[in-house]
Amino acid sequence: MTTRLDKPVRRRVETATRDLIVSLTPSGIELRETGRRTTYLLPYGVAFVRAAYLAVQAEKAEKRRVKKVNRGLLGLMRAAEG
Repeated sequence: MTTRLDKPVRRRVETATRDLIVSLTPSGIELRETGRRTTYLLPYGVAFVRAAYLAVQAEKAEKRRVKKVNRGLLGLMRAAEG
């Protein structure tokens, strides 16, 4: 069972370049740098669509990579036969 998100939940995240404060709010994901006041809001709908888009792009890239490798192997096999 899940808990309803009624109030913000804040966590500090350490990245390679800077520390961030990530807040999960009922309206979306809020991001800001530690020690700064400027907050950026990413609505959940936008985050979901972007994540789905990135997953599809990664899948397509993998298919292209496999196809390229297979074409290269096929060329090597034909060269070995001839």
